[in-house]
Parts: sequence; structure tokens; C-alpha cells
Amino acid sequence: MKQSSKKHELGTAALCCRLSRDDNMDSESNSIQNQRKILQKAAKDKGYTDTFFL
Repeated sequence: MKQSSKKHELGTAALCCRLSRDDNMDSESNSIQNQRKILQKAAKDKGYTDTFFL
């Protein structure tokens, strides 16, 4: 049986980044920016159509 290549849309995903105490800065750190990109891509790849960060 051939599987469909179409992904199912799953809806909204809540994502959470973690800031290290060593990375305590006034502005958004590089590690947070990288985490956001990685999490958004993973959610999109899994079929989530909307994401928001806690």
C-alpha cells in the first residue's frame, strides 16, 4: 500500500525556549534565536500549521 506524501495539518503547537543563566542578556540571545528557528522548523515539518512561544 502506497502512503500519501501529503502531511496532515495538526493545528497549533506551543513551543518553549530555555535561556541559560550563563546567557543572561538584556536582548534576545543567539541561543534563543537558534532555538526558535529549530523549534519552528520541527513543528512545521511535523505538520503543525501555527506556532506560538511561551
